[in-house]
Amino acid sequence: RRGEVRLFEKPARDYARLEAARYIAYVAQDLAPVFGYTVAEFVMMGRRPYQGLWPFDNEEDERAAREAMHETETDLFAQRTLFELSGGERRRVTIAAALAQEPSILLLDEPTAALDLHYQLQIHDLLDRLNRERSITTIVVTHDLNLAALYFPRVVMLDRGRIIADGPPAEVLTDERLAEVYGIAVTRARHPDGTPFIAAWPGRREPGVSR
Repeated sequence: RRGEVRLFEKPARDYARLEAARYIAYVAQDLAPVFGYTVAEFVMMGRRPYQGLWPFDNEEDERAAREAMHETETDLFAQRTLFELSGGERRRVTIAAALAQEPSILLLDEPTAALDLHYQLQIHDLLDRLNRERSITTIVVTHDLNLAALYFPRVVMLDRGRIIADGPPAEVLTDERLAEVYGIAVTRARHPDGTPFIAAWPGRREPGVSR
């Protein structure tokens, strides 16, 4: 299939890199530090799209970085270097740097994969609040079906690059479709608000499925 990606009615290819970065922020699956930047220095790099040829920080940059660190609780270790952080802490720092960009669209690849349950919920609560209060469009790639069902009104299920289903979690995450995509028997319960909760049956595979 062919098509065109448009960003605010303008073809995405027509945006210069720094111009696009004022609208879209990306959080990679992992941050492998190469230089010993402090957390505060790294988060401030998220302000680069708003700076000129010589990137000098101004009061607006400092405000945006400070708020981003506060929202992700990374201000608690702002002067530590990236080398001193755990994997989960580095993930929160990359999210803080993305928030410092003040984007309209936030793309995240497995943003809570290395975090404990407290921070998984904290980060998704934050993303949900950013969507509601700031109208930031949030697109998350995740293998955690339960977090996807709990926090996102729209789920797009992929299998080998193909779109299998697209819609509300309760309509996409059916027993039959999950068995088809994952090749295992699953069962679903429901939260009090009707959100599906999914559990796998260890050792059980659907007939005729070999993976």
